[in-house]
Amino acid sequence: MAKSLPASRFNRESGLKADIVQKSNIGLSFQYVNFDDHFFLHGLKNTYFEKLFEAIHELTILSIDRFKQGDSPLKPKKIDWSYGNTTRDEFPVKETLNDSQRMELRELMEEGFEFRVLTKGMGRIHGFLTGTIFCVVWFDPAHNLIPTNGEKIRDLNEFDKNRCRAHTIEELAECRERIPVLEAEIERLKRDLQACEELTGLSAS
Repeated sequence: MAKSLPASRFNRESGLKADIVQKSNIGLSFQYVNFDDHFFLHGLKNTYFEKLFEAIHELTILSIDRFKQGDSPLKPKKIDWSYGNTTRDEFPVKETLNDSQRMELRELMEEGFEFRVLTKGMGRIHGFLTGTIFCVVWFDPAHNLIPTNGEKIRDLNEFDKNRCRAHTIEELAECRERIPVLEAEIERLKRDLQACEELTGLSAS
C-alpha cells in the first residue's frame, strides 16, 4: 500500500520540487477506503471489476498535472461539496485517530476529486490527493454521491445495473433445508415410474 504524504510538505518545498511533483505519475492508496450501504463493491459482476482495474491502471500512468486538468478518459474533476444534488458534504474520518491526526486529515480531504470507471454507467471513484498519491475513499458504482438524472440514492438491493444476485444467509439456509426434501421426492418419482413400467411392460427409456 502506498504511504500517504502530508500536502503541507509539498507546499513548503521549492518551486522545482513542486514542478517535479506535478509531472510525477500518480500513486494509489486504499488506506482511507470507507464502505457503507451507499458506497460499496460487494455483489457486483465480474465485468465491473474488469473495468475498475482498467481505470486504476489508467490512473497510475497519469501525471498530477493531467489529472487535475481532466486530461484523461477517466474524466477526473474536483468534487463540488456545495453542489445542490451532492448527498454528502465531506469525506468520513476514522474515529480511531487522535484530534491532531483528524484535523490534519480533514485539511487534506477538503479538496476532493473523483474519476469515472471507464465504461459509462459504472459509476465513479472518490478520494483526495496528498502529494503524488490519490487516496481512495469511496467506490460509487451507483452514483450515490451525486445522483444523475433525478435518481434517488440507492443501496445494493436497489441497484440493478452491474450487480449480481446476492443471496442472504437465510435464503441459503432455506435452500439447504429443501435439498433432502427434493431428493426424497425424486426417489418417490423413480419408484412410481418403475411401478408404471412394470404394469404396462413399457420402459421410459
